[in-house]
Amino acid sequence: TALTLQDSLGIGTYVVCVDWSPNGSYLAVASGVGDRGILDIFRYNGSKLILMTFLNFTYTASSISFDPDGTHIAVGTRAFQEQISIFSFNGIALKPVANVNFTGYISAIDWAPNGTRLAVGCENGDFALFDFNGTSLTQIGGVHRFQTYIASLSYTMDGCYLGIGGYYRIEVPYTTMNGYIAVYNENGVEI
Repeated sequence: TALTLQDSLGIGTYVVCVDWSPNGSYLAVASGVGDRGILDIFRYNGSKLILMTFLNFTYTASSISFDPDGTHIAVGTRAFQEQISIFSFNGIALKPVANVNFTGYISAIDWAPNGTRLAVGCENGDFALFDFNGTSLTQIGGVHRFQTYIASLSYTMDGCYLGIGGYYRIEVPYTTMNGYIAVYNENGVEI
């Protein structure tokens, strides 16, 4: 199957990550300039990307994820201040809802399918689960330790398991990397 380009835009900053809303109508784009971050929300009408709204961050946004119903976006930041921020999104505007600090540069975020739990992973291997009640984030359990840099994490469709993938980073040279994957249950126990 071949892919056909539908639309493309130059946005003037480096793009860190993107995420589609569950209904496929909106594309969230985290980008940055230096140590400052930007979150853009584009509407896709089937042929064109149209900028709907944006937010500037004091720090680089490093991971983003729409919740399962597309009404909230989780943003992880890095560089000087590691934060998890939740914004409500009504199809037109973003509004800050919740914000908490975390232990390391945030590299991965994923919502559980029910939209009330958020998994957060960091470059230093720390990861944790947070409950979201619509207005605040509360860390549940402790901070767990993965064996490597966390590159990605993902819940199963039923929300019972969390898959995590990462790799050992060897700073110089970047020629040797060893990957590692694991599956955790809700209690943070590796299976």
